Amino acid sequence: MRNIKFTILLFILTAGVRLHAQTGMHIGVDGAFNGTFIINQNNYGHETGELEYAPTFGYTVGGSAGYNFNNHLGVQVEVKHSLQGQKYADIVRGVDVDRSVRLQYTHIPLLFKFSGGGHYATRFYLLAGPQFSFLNKAQETFSSSDQSVFRNYSENRTERFNRRDLQLVLDVGSDFVLYKNFYASTGLRFNYGLWDINADGFKIQNPGRTSSISQNALGGIHFGIHYVFGPPVPVKH
Repeated sequence: MRNIKFTILLFILTAGVRLHAQTGMHIGVDGAFNGTFIINQNNYGHETGELEYAPTFGYTVGGSAGYNFNNHLGVQVEVKHSLQGQKYADIVRGVDVDRSVRLQYTHIPLLFKFSGGGHYATRFYLLAGPQFSFLNKAQETFSSSDQSVFRNYSENRTERFNRRDLQLVLDVGSDFVLYKNFYASTGLRFNYGLWDINADGFKIQNPGRTSSISQNALGGIHFGIHYVFGPPVPVKH
């Protein structure tokens, strides 16, 4: 009987150590390369009219802090700077035209994290949650191959956009151990805006559209390095 009690106590203590080793805070930094979009183009009544979309790329850099409740569940908050927007290219009246709307945001995602697997060097993760976004600057650039038809310009257009946006975030990837308490993460992240980014007075006025709002969207690949506070966790390879 004494041996049985000792075995049970030893099991509980061992389980507690394994659980404690996976809980606690972590901090990190990361960066991302993204494809960015503005859903529903709004050319603000420009004489060229609507233009064709062109591939648009941007970046995101920032830091994160989180807490793991156990080996599988946790929460994470981030602060990030992001360059995004939309480029356009078309031929209007026989003239090549290019237009670019570049938006600079500060993002604050509040994310729930699920991690799969046990004590392994590489583990799957899923992050999801809301993101609060704050516009810092909006710049519009327009150029044409014939300035006698369309003039070129580059102007600050911050007043044409809402200063706040609410987005949904989905991030799927892997964490893998680098050395002791340091681990790296890489994954695919997707953001989709829920609010109209156009400020009052600059919204689309076109009854033929199915939607009268413009929304942010992006998707890209990111890489980060993180540090977990506490004793290193032994892993299986």
